[in-house]
Amino acid sequence: MLRFSALQPSFDDSLRVFQEPLFRFWPVTETTLEKLEADILKHRQEMKSKEFLNKIHQLLSSRIANKGEIAESSQAQAKGAKAPSGEKLRRDSDGFSLSLDVSQFSPEELSVKVAGEKVTVMGKHEKKTEDEGFHSYKYEEFRRDFELPEDVNPDALSCCLSEAGQLWIKAPLLALPPLNERDIPISTSTDTMNGQSLTSNDQDVLDLIKENGATKEVPD
Repeated sequence: MLRFSALQPSFDDSLRVFQEPLFRFWPVTETTLEKLEADILKHRQEMKSKEFLNKIHQLLSSRIANKGEIAESSQAQAKGAKAPSGEKLRRDSDGFSLSLDVSQFSPEELSVKVAGEKVTVMGKHEKKTEDEGFHSYKYEEFRRDFELPEDVNPDALSCCLSEAGQLWIKAPLLALPPLNERDIPISTSTDTMNGQSLTSNDQDVLDLIKENGATKEVPD
């Protein structure tokens, strides 16, 4: 009769199985390890690249958003740009004058044009700033039109900008045309008949009538 112990594997046999080299169950060569290591490194590089691209995407998105806000702000500022204040019109014996407060503009940013009796004053102001890689742009513009009086000379228009930022526009009155002087002949009369003035010729006719002793009306 067989013993039970004969059917059971001995402890030494079980231990001997685990003592065998591992590559009997998973034969790994040196080339396989190098490939596995290369795959791991490649995966890490891809992860780093994705992380880097995500950071760049976030940075670009934030800059685009900031630029959009800056553009909207600049447009709002341009729309809300106030026209020059302190406008004064004056007309006296010397002519026509106009003053504007343009202290927020430099002389190079101002222009004055005249077309017939219409005067146009324009101002443009641009400002660009850069702070930590972000750019801002500010633009202001104004335009004012004025009609000159009919009795001023638009060809003699002059402009002057004071140190305080006051723009003066002046136009003198038109010169009066010269008067043409001429002599007017004066006729003389010595008598009247029937309420009419007699000239020297009429007087000769009257004397002739008196000599003949007849009374006639002097023809007109």
